[in-house]
Amino acid sequence: MTPLPAKELVALFIDAENTKPDFEQLFTFCHSYGEIRIARIYGYRELLRLPRWQKEYKQFNLDPVYAEKGRKNSADMLMALDAVECLYLYPEINTYVIASMDYDFLPLAHRLRKHQKKTIGVSTRYPPAMMRSSFHEYHTLLRPEWDVFEFCAQQFYLAYLNCQTDNGWALADEVFFSLAEPVPFLRRLH
Repeated sequence: MTPLPAKELVALFIDAENTKPDFEQLFTFCHSYGEIRIARIYGYRELLRLPRWQKEYKQFNLDPVYAEKGRKNSADMLMALDAVECLYLYPEINTYVIASMDYDFLPLAHRLRKHQKKTIGVSTRYPPAMMRSSFHEYHTLLRPEWDVFEFCAQQFYLAYLNCQTDNGWALADEVFFSLAEPVPFLRRLH
C-alpha cells in the first residue's frame, strides 16, 4: 500500500487595512491548498478592535498583530518581517497566502519565490497585472451581488486606461476587446 502524500502546509498573512472582514471564503480557499499552520492578521489596534473585525478573527482563530496607528506602512512592515521570519522558523511551510492588494508586498512575494515557496495572492478586488504576475497565483475572491459588479467595473476601468488617448477618450470596441479577463456580463452589454 502506497502512503498518502503529505499534506501541504500553508501560512496565511492578512493585511486588514486592504481587505474586508469576511473570512469564510478566504479560509475555504486556503484549505483547498492544505493545512493552515499560521494565520495572522495585521492592522492598527483601533481597526482590529472594532466588533466586526474581532468577531471574524476570533471565529477563525487569527492571531492579531497590532501596528501603530499613524505610522505609514507599519502593519505592512510587520507582516513582511513575520513572513520572512517564517521562512526560517518553519521551513516545512511551502505555501504562503498573502491577502492584500498592496504593492508593498511585491518584494515579499519575490523573496518567497526565491526560497522556492509557492506564493498566492488573494484580494476581493481585481488587481493590476503587476500584482498578478508577481505571485505564482493570484485570485480574486468574490461574493455575490455587489462584489461581482465591482469586479466587472474594475476590469472595465483598467481596460479603459489601457486604451485611452491623450485627450482621455477611448473607443468602446477597443476597451471591450482589451479586457484582461473574460467578463461575460460586460461582453453581453457590448
